[in-house]
Amino acid sequence: MGEFFEFSNSRVFSLAHRVASSQIWPLPILAGVYFAPESPWYLVRAGRLEEAKRSLIELGSERPGAIPADERIKQIQHTNEMEKLMSSGTSYLDCFRGTNLRRTEIAAVAWMIQSESSLSSVTHIRLC
Repeated sequence: MGEFFEFSNSRVFSLAHRVASSQIWPLPILAGVYFAPESPWYLVRAGRLEEAKRSLIELGSERPGAIPADERIKQIQHTNEMEKLMSSGTSYLDCFRGTNLRRTEIAAVAWMIQSESSLSSVTHIRLC
């Protein structure tokens, strides 16, 4: 009997308990995703306007003071057309040309500094 208590108080059991409890949280999220309505933006882009209107109403578009669903659908369609016009003729290679190259470098260095600083503080090692 003493061996059982010795095992349950060990670090291995403690770690296993933490890992197992951390794996439970996806279950309620998956249940919520199953019951969540489809995105009106996706439905408009797919050309399914009636479903998009139903989805907007389900998401609360008909509450007092809200923009009516038909108006909102028109706004989504307009925004979608503007995005198509702005992104035509562009590619990911444009991130590495002209002034966009400088922006890409700044973003990459900021991301790297954040990662490097947290890594060194957690592992207590010197990276440079």
